[in-house]
Amino acid sequence: MGGFQLCVRHTGEKAVITGVRIHPAPDQKPLSAEVTDRIMSPRVVAQEDPGKHRGRFLVLGSTVGGPPHWTGSYYGPKGPAGTFSRRLTGLVVTQTCHQMKQAMAAAIDRGKVPKTTSHELLVTLTVDRRGGRVDGFDVDYRTPDGRTGVLRERWTITACGSAIQNHRDCPQGSWH
Repeated sequence: MGGFQLCVRHTGEKAVITGVRIHPAPDQKPLSAEVTDRIMSPRVVAQEDPGKHRGRFLVLGSTVGGPPHWTGSYYGPKGPAGTFSRRLTGLVVTQTCHQMKQAMAAAIDRGKVPKTTSHELLVTLTVDRRGGRVDGFDVDYRTPDGRTGVLRERWTITACGSAIQNHRDCPQGSWH
């Protein structure tokens, strides 16, 4: 599983998510790939003690498991902080990338409650012993004036397995 922060460039901009398309590797398709919105609102962060549990607020680079089952999570037995929603169509993104960085710094670096809500798009792969790979995803969106756009993210997400044992992310002996 891997995470990708959603934000807009400038204050006052707005993007409405109209869809997310995942691109599995043709020869190494996972059994399934799902997208989830991790929501970090000031209310959610305030319910935790960000000074004590800073690790639970980290951006999700990768972990084992996915919402709501964080088996073997690097974020502790409770998993990462936040609320999670599989409903992405219609999600309105207004937080600037600068605000996103400030919110994360508040929760992680200073143990404070951020002032704005952040959204992190999580891509979760389900695989068998063969593993699986996704070669990116597209986020379709529209702006309030009706313009449409596509954010093309070509971030490779790999779950090691027998079919992917010699991939750069899966050195020999790292799979079972």
